[in-house]
Amino acid sequence: MRIRIGLISVLFAVFALGAGCAAITKRPPGGDGRYKTFQRGYDDVWDAALSALGNAPLDVVDKYSGTIKTGWIKGGSARVTSGLFFKGRWKGRNRLLITVRSMSALNAATEVEVTILTEEMAPGGIQASKWIRVEPDYSIADDLFSAIGRY
Repeated sequence: MRIRIGLISVLFAVFALGAGCAAITKRPPGGDGRYKTFQRGYDDVWDAALSALGNAPLDVVDKYSGTIKTGWIKGGSARVTSGLFFKGRWKGRNRLLITVRSMSALNAATEVEVTILTEEMAPGGIQASKWIRVEPDYSIADDLFSAIGRY
């Protein structure tokens, strides 16, 4: 009886671990970023992605791994505070992580993934001294995809 319970426990553990490993290797559809596939070669898409970023500060540019990471790109936020003392527009900044992947052995299709980290800072008060992470505006990714498509 003890051997039977132990065998069932071992089989359950092996099954549970196997199912967990299968889930880890599976790529999530959509993930944290936005994806777009271009019917062009890797080198063309890589060059277009760098050109589309223009004068953005670049922290990481690694063509071998397909990774481009920008520094903080500052800009205004859509958020506005109205009040007696702390009225005004919040400050905003974005950091982009762009991953370029060849999707075929013939290098005929290339996927670009854009993940955005967005932070805001209030115009006054206690919140004016720290950046707060907020939901990113993925229209930035759509604009980048359009720019890559034009090159």
